[in-house]
Amino acid sequence: MTWTVIDITRNSEAKRRVAALITPLKGRLKELKWKQNQLATKANLSQSTVSRALSGRVLPPFATVDVLVKVLGLDKEEFRLRWRAASAAVGAQRIRDNNGEPPHFRDYPDLLQGLRNLLATQRLSQRALVDEVNDRGGSLRRSTVGAQLGGRRSLHRETVEVIVDICGVPEPSAVKWLAAWDRLGAPHMAEQLRRRDEACRRLGTAQARVMHAEQRRRRNPWYGLDTAM
Repeated sequence: MTWTVIDITRNSEAKRRVAALITPLKGRLKELKWKQNQLATKANLSQSTVSRALSGRVLPPFATVDVLVKVLGLDKEEFRLRWRAASAAVGAQRIRDNNGEPPHFRDYPDLLQGLRNLLATQRLSQRALVDEVNDRGGSLRRSTVGAQLGGRRSLHRETVEVIVDICGVPEPSAVKWLAAWDRLGAPHMAEQLRRRDEACRRLGTAQARVMHAEQRRRRNPWYGLDTAM
């Protein structure tokens, strides 16, 4: 589990989002008139873990927050959303501080979150990204971006190229983003294609083969956009 240290000396979005996550937990603890060691015992965590999680100096892993929320009798879904917002803000701050260079991504969902964080560094919504691409003469759909960054469709290498270009990532850092796709995105896409091929073979119908061929011939949504780095 990852604990991400934040710079509490800066009045940043990351600091505010972490505070929005932690302050209600501390408030509930006070309301119940519990000490941190009591909470630690009830949550089956060490006192040092609880103290660190409630310090406001780090973003604790969601697994830790989840345990505390459950013991304190708070709403899990609300705190899941708070944690996600804090995680995105902290991730965006790290990328901004590193001049657009990506952190080390552990897995494919981590890569998707990193790209969403990269957009956040420029305060770019997916709609704004699409508008900027189309203003430059490209052709990109918001639904395409949403499906890929949301994990509903495989992430294309061209999507990464477009995002790092629009976000103004320097070339050395842009190369690292593409390398991350090569390491995580390409295998994911290959596996999705393999599963699709296997499904078509199992169906064994002419209709399935035609539909699959159409999907393969589908026009690239970035046609006409120069994404050369």
